[in-house]
Amino acid sequence: MKEDMKKDDKTSRLMRSKTDQRYWLDRLRKRVRKVKDSQLIDPDFSIQIALGNKKERVKLATANKSEAAARAASFYRSLVADGWEAAYAAHEFSRAGRRGKNRDAATEGELQNHTLGALFSAYEKVTNTRSSTLSAYKKALRKIYSEIGEINGAGRFKTATTGNRVWKEKVDQLPLTTVTSESLQEWKQLQFRTDFTLDEKRARAITINSLLRNARSVFAKKHRPLLLKHVMLPDPVPFDDVRLESSPTPRYRSRIDARAILASADEELRELQPVLYAALNLALRSGLRRREIDTLMWKSVDLERKVIHVEANEHYDLKSTDSAGEVDIGDEFVKFLKSFRKQHEAESFVIPVVIKRRKRKTHSSTADSAATSHSYRCMKVFEDLTAWLRSHGVESKRPIHELRKEVGSLIADEHGIYAASRFMRHADIRITAASYLDKKKRIVAPI
Repeated sequence: MKEDMKKDDKTSRLMRSKTDQRYWLDRLRKRVRKVKDSQLIDPDFSIQIALGNKKERVKLATANKSEAAARAASFYRSLVADGWEAAYAAHEFSRAGRRGKNRDAATEGELQNHTLGALFSAYEKVTNTRSSTLSAYKKALRKIYSEIGEINGAGRFKTATTGNRVWKEKVDQLPLTTVTSESLQEWKQLQFRTDFTLDEKRARAITINSLLRNARSVFAKKHRPLLLKHVMLPDPVPFDDVRLESSPTPRYRSRIDARAILASADEELRELQPVLYAALNLALRSGLRRREIDTLMWKSVDLERKVIHVEANEHYDLKSTDSAGEVDIGDEFVKFLKSFRKQHEAESFVIPVVIKRRKRKTHSSTADSAATSHSYRCMKVFEDLTAWLRSHGVESKRPIHELRKEVGSLIADEHGIYAASRFMRHADIRITAASYLDKKKRIVAPI
């Protein structure tokens, strides 16, 4: 009698525990299966439930663990009370894919929801990334997937309206499982040739790291719960296991004389080419980036307070939130800007250039590329200024950006690295120390 009571009591405790959502928390699973040589992971949780002689996997239609556990407990209560059919009928979330669904058709649909193009579409739905940043992410992923997936890109730029579009469509149809941790590691190693010089290896490492950073940003862990509602991600995500290459950033070495450049500009540009003179001073005296110069508006320049407000506007979203800030400008440049402003009163931009662009036909499937142009509004000004700087001894790859680095070094030398970091509007002082500063004064051991 006592043994029967103990048995009944044990069964009763088991029944009570299964009606509690906490019972199911550790039993939830996201089903993983292979489909046509591809590994698919369901975005939502499911649970295996057994009652009597029957055992079935019940889909819970949510990626939220607490919600899934509550649904499992609710389904089980209905199952015990009314049976399998009544439980399925009472819980709409459990019906998807149960009976009457063509398994082959479902598999094809899942494969369509498992492509690179589907990932791009899902990422745009769940994030608010800048168009230029999103374009960089897509470019990096397409390059990696096309090379690992062996999709030849030869000739894709021969015709603007077809070649590149067709290539993108082919790459976007690749399954996300095309890239694995192993294939990604092999791809990375193939990027280095044995005959590369040390400088060539360093440059290639920087390129590879940039591609990997941009590519894995789409798979960031903070985005995955939202992405899984729209697309089936590979498990594990291959970019989680691949390490970046060691590529120490070369410290900035000054090869220019800023004061000599300004003296030449005063003599050659101030009166004859004031637009070039304004652009040069915004880079060298104010440390603005090219995009910031290109989109700087007069409403952001306070000539009375002698301050330039670097801020987002309707034409440009800042590189990062740390890029916003105020830049003090000297009396001499303020004097020039006041005169320059009077000559261009009708202009909203500080650099008053209007470029007539040739209209290009775009295909509907490439709206993302049409909307994310990286050209500068005042490209001709930058080209002319670059040529002028090169003729005055600035031989670096990016002469205008060299001016920004030079002024950062000058400020660090005069006011310290913290002041330079604030002036350059860097997110981290280590960025300033690593690549933007050069030693201006001789430091000799005092012995």
